[in-house]
Amino acid sequence: MPGMPGAQSGQVPIMRMYGVTQEGHSVCAHVHGFHPYFFVLAPPGFTKNNLGDFRLSLNRAVQEDSKSKDTPKDCVLNVELMMKSTIYGFQGNKMSQFLKITMAVPRMIAAAKRLLDRNEVKFQSFNLSSPLSAFEANIDFEIRFMADTKVVGCNWIEFPAGKYKIRDGKSLFGKFMSRCQMEVDIAWDDFISHAPDGDWSDVAPFRIMSFDIECAGRKAFSPSRKKIPSSRLLHEVIACQGDPEPFIRNVFTLNTCGEIVGSVVISCKTETELLDRWADFVRQVDPDILTGYNINNFDFPYLLNRAKHLNVRNFNLLGRVIDVKSVVKDSILQSKQMGRRENKVINIDGRVQLDLLLILVRDYKLRSYTLNAVSYHFLQPGAIDKYNITPEQYVKTPSGNFFVKSSVRKGLLPEILESLLGARKKAKADLKRRLILSVKRYTMANGYKFDADVIYGDTDSVMVKFGVDNVKDAMALGEESGSLRFAEVHQSHQKILIDRDPEGAMEYAKQNISDLLCNRVGHLSTGDHQRSSPRRTRTTLPSISRELANKMKKRDAGSAPKLGDRVPLRDCCRAKGTPAYQKAEDPIYVLENNIPIDAQHISRTCWPKPLLRIFEPILGEH
Repeated sequence: MPGMPGAQSGQVPIMRMYGVTQEGHSVCAHVHGFHPYFFVLAPPGFTKNNLGDFRLSLNRAVQEDSKSKDTPKDCVLNVELMMKSTIYGFQGNKMSQFLKITMAVPRMIAAAKRLLDRNEVKFQSFNLSSPLSAFEANIDFEIRFMADTKVVGCNWIEFPAGKYKIRDGKSLFGKFMSRCQMEVDIAWDDFISHAPDGDWSDVAPFRIMSFDIECAGRKAFSPSRKKIPSSRLLHEVIACQGDPEPFIRNVFTLNTCGEIVGSVVISCKTETELLDRWADFVRQVDPDILTGYNINNFDFPYLLNRAKHLNVRNFNLLGRVIDVKSVVKDSILQSKQMGRRENKVINIDGRVQLDLLLILVRDYKLRSYTLNAVSYHFLQPGAIDKYNITPEQYVKTPSGNFFVKSSVRKGLLPEILESLLGARKKAKADLKRRLILSVKRYTMANGYKFDADVIYGDTDSVMVKFGVDNVKDAMALGEESGSLRFAEVHQSHQKILIDRDPEGAMEYAKQNISDLLCNRVGHLSTGDHQRSSPRRTRTTLPSISRELANKMKKRDAGSAPKLGDRVPLRDCCRAKGTPAYQKAEDPIYVLENNIPIDAQHISRTCWPKPLLRIFEPILGEH
């Protein structure tokens, strides 16, 4: 073609690319100038001066070997000397001389490779003593084109302005070759192939045609082009990729048919008319993708054979290339995964055939691939009928178990978790009230001008409002409250774990016991805590924490602990035989009224067990 690269005479390969624009218009692009090539390892001593003689000798040998009348005059277009490295085995970055041999048409590569393997190419300027090893001679021409131009399946192709020619259908080189809405010519190195990333990752608005046929057959007999009288029903759905609903719903039927809601019924008097109108409809709609269930092995072969039997003209012109007929051929596929399978192959140029049955056979292992069995497997109608649920209302785990979603019914574990989280939230809210009991110095009863109000508290901090009028007094009270000691005793752990002084830890424990017996320990360091429990009707002994909470409630209901609070208590000295719940008292009440604590009970009952847990690893069993 004038203005395009490549040979200007004889047979030349032209790649056709089919696609759609963003507006949905079908396009056929004729790509010129790309020729097939392969490599051979150059013999030692081969130089650029030998390239011309080698090309002529190889071209003459290929022409003599070819038996076709339309063999091009120049079978070998070019021979180049290049530095390449084979990927077979470890080469250690070693580069070798290779000959890049460019052929006129793809079918010439096999002949050239065979002649070079047999060492049948002779030329005067160089003596070939051994056959030449060929590389990349078995790569399909389409794959070679896509690899060199970085074209992948269904990616976006851009034609820069001024680099392509639009065919008008009038001139010799501008006549239409396809049924697409637009036809252009462009050089193979002028278009831009965009990787499917970012803005170029959108799916094109392909036109998708899904169809199925219904035949009037006898029981236990498969439809045949001669025995079965006719195809009774042909229905299809046409949709664009990305649209929520199809824009065409047609039904082609033989004789009359009742109305179908949402579909256009096209009645035909004869089967010949039905097949002719359906084929013409396919050519007018011009779909990019043809899909259905078992269309490759049944629908298309049956329709083509039936049209041939009835002598329906132009029915087999289903592709986009004008005057190229669709033909059914047998294909045998054999693999370890799928075994041996015989399929039908139909050439429909420019349209993708997507047979759902072949995809299911490849990707899923089912007991049966009938449409009913496949529908049952994926739609699970048994679950719908038995439990009145749809596939959207349950999930399947990797282990094969099924669970309904929370919209149908909440699970037991989520309910327990929600209950625990709610209790945790409530417990955090109660911390503010509970930590008020821990602030024991800053009260008006102890001589301070204002009362202390805890406004926030959690596990490691507390915020106190002292009620003073200026910042200076608030800072002074804050520094004084910061010197308060914790109610827990952790000095022994610090000496053992941090200071690494077990002897010092034992001396510290002995000193505290001595201070307790000599009444030199504050009431806040000798206490115990119990949680206030609800009243029980079948108990014989009163609860210590409950009885103490009742006594505190009688004294001051506002500051008394509530149900679930930890109640601090002190064991006070009482008469011998007094029950334990009568000895327990509020630490603040004990402090204010100078009530003596029961040091013997604390030293013999409360302290031994925690001290043994601390010092058992040090003292051993002694």
